[in-house]
Amino acid sequence: MSDPAAAPQIHELSVCTFLDSEKIVQAIEDDYLEFTENVTWTRAKQMLNELHGDDVSLPVILVDSTSEQSRVMAWGVARSITIEGRRTHVRLENIGYIPSWPVVDSLVCERTGKPLSESDQRTYQIIETPSFIFEEPRTYVLTWKPNRKATIGDSGVPVPVETFAGWRSQILDGLIPIDKQWSCYSVKKVCAGDRYIMLRTGDAPRGIVGWGWIRSNGRQDGWKHVDILWQWVFDPDEPLDLQSLPGMESFRAPQGSGVELDSRFHDIVWQAVERLEDEDRRSNEDTSKSDSTLSPSLPQPTLSSPSPELAEDTASSLEGRLIETWSTRRERDAKNRALCLEVHKYRCVVCKMSFLEEYGEIGRDFIHVHHEHPLASSDAENGSIHVPASDMKPVCPNCHAMLHRGMNAQRGEVRSIAELRSIRAQEKAAEE
Repeated sequence: MSDPAAAPQIHELSVCTFLDSEKIVQAIEDDYLEFTENVTWTRAKQMLNELHGDDVSLPVILVDSTSEQSRVMAWGVARSITIEGRRTHVRLENIGYIPSWPVVDSLVCERTGKPLSESDQRTYQIIETPSFIFEEPRTYVLTWKPNRKATIGDSGVPVPVETFAGWRSQILDGLIPIDKQWSCYSVKKVCAGDRYIMLRTGDAPRGIVGWGWIRSNGRQDGWKHVDILWQWVFDPDEPLDLQSLPGMESFRAPQGSGVELDSRFHDIVWQAVERLEDEDRRSNEDTSKSDSTLSPSLPQPTLSSPSPELAEDTASSLEGRLIETWSTRRERDAKNRALCLEVHKYRCVVCKMSFLEEYGEIGRDFIHVHHEHPLASSDAENGSIHVPASDMKPVCPNCHAMLHRGMNAQRGEVRSIAELRSIRAQEKAAEE
């Protein structure tokens, strides 16, 4: 988000264009973008010429045309717009990533004064500059009361603690973004680009169980709600008790979901949330410890084919005791995974398997992400750059294992996706 002091330097109208998400991801990496479209940006060029010499920037909003929800991914400042015949060449600089990924209908067409819709996607439009470009995000308190109705979904259904725990597991595994709809009674105030904290209310334990971004303006489609994007979910059974924080003694949980957080509490809350998230991340990266070790008298597993007698013996061997281990893990950036899946979706690029199609709802949003340049070969201190759209691909666990099996990742060895596809094709042909 830009500094609010920049608001006077941002033009009240923007250019909106729909691009392939891979181009947008690369633009974010490069901090500039040049592209040519078969559309004449006549009005945009005129607007830019009128601003020549003024200290005002003409923003260009970049929308992902490959996403089902047409997410607003980034924005940049127009430096030049050149029209040649029916083609327009555009150069943007200062590309800014928009973490809230607002949905397309949070943008308002300047000509009609109505929100853009999924059916109104054109390559180029003039829109009213959305507030999330130049305003500091406000914070709204969304509430969750376990097993109470009207919190999530098109009709409002209860959300048990187990569901929250499942979302937390997904985020810890890097499976973000997690998009949901949530009850919000302040539909006239809340805007795309604002932040939210999720407050567990009702019976103890009470407190903050996570936070994220609001992706849409308030909606009222039979019930009042907003689209939200989770950033982090804490343990739902160990929420952050706001009233235990110094300066928050007078805080009272709102009666309804979607009340703006009082400015008196803003800094206190976010400092506590950021500190807790940082501690939560670190604790989940640490190696787990235990007080017990595996007894040396127990039978040990073997990788060779066991004899019938051994198989009978090991079938009743004890398992499940805790053992103490230490390990070092490679750092991963959840944003890279999210951007990769925005581009390539949740289907294995090798075998074309979809967990949603194969297993139904429990398989939704599940897939591994493979680095075509192994993380194990990265610099131990500084890491390495991985471009999500081109260097990372979604693969099922089976294909992921085969891409790495027998290869030395430390030396940068890994099978190519094309090679594994060829191997599968040869085996399938041999079977026939």
